[in-house]
Order: sequence, then C-alpha cells, then structure tokens
Amino acid sequence: MLKNTLKSLFGRPNSSGNPLSSRQGPSSGNDLSRSLPEPFLRPSLGLEQFFSNLESRENLRILDLSGASQANINFALQYGHHLYCENVMGTMESTFGTDDDFYSRQADGHLSDQFISETFANLPGTFDGTLVWDVLQFLQPPLLENTVNYLHRVMEPGSLLFAFFPSDEKLKWITMNSYRIEAAKTMKVIPRRNVRAPQYFNSRSIERLFSDFASVKFFLTRDHCREVIVRR
Repeated sequence: MLKNTLKSLFGRPNSSGNPLSSRQGPSSGNDLSRSLPEPFLRPSLGLEQFFSNLESRENLRILDLSGASQANINFALQYGHHLYCENVMGTMESTFGTDDDFYSRQADGHLSDQFISETFANLPGTFDGTLVWDVLQFLQPPLLENTVNYLHRVMEPGSLLFAFFPSDEKLKWITMNSYRIEAAKTMKVIPRRNVRAPQYFNSRSIERLFSDFASVKFFLTRDHCREVIVRR
C-alpha cells in the first residue's frame, strides 16, 4: 500500500562510512549485533546520471523505494517532478521478519504475494523513473524476478531505473539502509540494521536480472559497489 505520510530522517554525516558494510576486519559470528554506524554522505555517479537525464523534462512521476522522505520529495520538486514514496524495506521486514529466517520466508508463496500486493501491485499508474537504491539485493528468487517484472510493468518505455549492488563477494554481513538525496550526486545513507549478506550479484547476473529492459549501464565505485542505470 502506498504510503503518503511525509517525513524526513536526518543524522550526522560521516564521510568515512561505507554504505554497504561497516566491516572492520574479518567478519565474525557477532557481526549482526554490532552497533550501527552513524548516517553518512556518499557520492554517486549513478544518481547524478539518473537526474541529469531528467533535467530537460518537467512534471515527471518518479517512484522512490526508500520510503517517505521530505528531503527526497523536495529535491525532485526542484526539477519540476513528482515523487511517489514506497517503503519497500519496511514492508519487507514486516512481511518476512527480521530474524535469521528473513530470507527463507521469501519462499513462502503467501507471504511473497502479500509483499507484492503491499508494494507494487497497487501503485497509482506508471512512472517515468524509479529510485530502487539497493532494495533488490535483499530479495531471493523467485520473488526477486517477480519484483523486477512488476517494476518493468509500472515504468514507462524509455524511463530510467537507478539501483546498486555490493561488488564484494566476500562480504558476510551488510547493513540495510534508507537513502536521502542531499544533492544531484550525493546521498545520505541511514543504516537501519545489520543483516547477513544476501546472494552475490556480478555484472552478468545483473544483466540477466534486467534482461527484459532495453539497456544496463554500470558505474564502478571505490566502495565495493556496482551502481546501474537501467533503461526501460
């Protein structure tokens, strides 16, 4: 169900943070109980590319999967666009839980249908762009493919999707985050909780994931992350 309540989340920036993992040394069994890092700022070429492709147009409809954020809404309004916020990560947690069975519960057909129904099935119309952030990495097949199919369905032909995935296959755990737009090429990363690392996505698997889309463009970063701009 689409959330219309507007709220903003703020924290102290920490330029030394890592959006995908705050690992310090080898991963251990106690990693999930580590304290979360402070919110921090992260540069993003993919985010900059996403918005630069929208500058010449106005009154576009953009879907943001990082939840309600006044900061993100205000940023989109600067370009003359409308932002529709959907708290996909929150729905993911309320549907599949936050314990060790978070991933295995996604194989439950009833729960998966519930997740789709509360996030993508009832979106108001189609969109000219989608900010997916890192949401897809936490979904397991076949729910992952089903979610991408819904995104393909609700996006207008030629529209863009921005997403990113960890590029370090040795990660044992990562943080779930919320994202707030600070500038055209800067996001604020707000850690939510620690989770065990999901499946690893290399470039080929990402291309397969978006095989029904027109194109996939990669942006490699210094913080072990693959950013992608996907054209519908």
